[in-house]
Amino acid sequence: MATPQNVCMYCKSTQYGPGCPISPHGIHVHPNDSKKCIYCSSYSIGAGCPYNPFNNIHVHGVDFNQMVRDSVEHTITAGYLIKRLSESIEDTAAFKNGIIDINGNKIKEPVTIEEKASYTTLDSYILSLRGVVGPKIDLVNGALYLEKQDMVNVNDYHTLYENEMKFTKRIKKTIKEFNTIISEAYQNGLSTTTIEKNILDQFIGKK
Repeated sequence: MATPQNVCMYCKSTQYGPGCPISPHGIHVHPNDSKKCIYCSSYSIGAGCPYNPFNNIHVHGVDFNQMVRDSVEHTITAGYLIKRLSESIEDTAAFKNGIIDINGNKIKEPVTIEEKASYTTLDSYILSLRGVVGPKIDLVNGALYLEKQDMVNVNDYHTLYENEMKFTKRIKKTIKEFNTIISEAYQNGLSTTTIEKNILDQFIGKK
C-alpha cells in the first residue's frame, strides 16, 4: 500500500508554516509524517515550534493523528450524551413502554425483551443525570452552537462546503452501517447489556 503523500491536510500544499488559505488558523498542517512536526517540519521534540498556533510545542504526525481520534471519540460521546439529555421524556422508549413516568421515575420493572431493551443501565444513568442537569442542558446546547459559529473563519467557503458535504455523506453511511450492526447483534441473540458494553469499551479504548 502506498504511503500517503505528506501534504497539508487542508489545501494539499507541500509548504509548511503560514499561508494556508483554508486552515482555520492559517497554518499548513502535515499529519502524515510521524518523524516531522506537522507545523514546521522539524525533527525536534518538545518546545521550539515557531508555527504551532496553540503553543510552541512540536507535534509529530503520529501524535496529531491520535489527538484527532481522541477528539472525534470525545465529540461522538458528548454528542450522544447531549442528544439523550435533550430528549423529551415522552419520546423515550422507556416512557412509551410504561417503565418510567413523565418525571423520569421508574414505576415498574421491565419484563419483556422490548421493555428490557428500552430501559438499560445506560438509560437509568441518563435519567439520573437529567435530574442533576435539568434545564441547564439548553445552555450547553447554546454554548456549543456559538462555539461552532466562531470556528468558521476561512476564505474558501466553497471548498469548505464541499468538504462538509462529503463528510456528512460518509457519516450518514457510517451511522447506517452502525445501526445495521446493532440490529444484527440483537437478531443473533446478544443482550442489550452486551451490546452497550462493547460499544462503550470501544469508545474508551478497551481491547
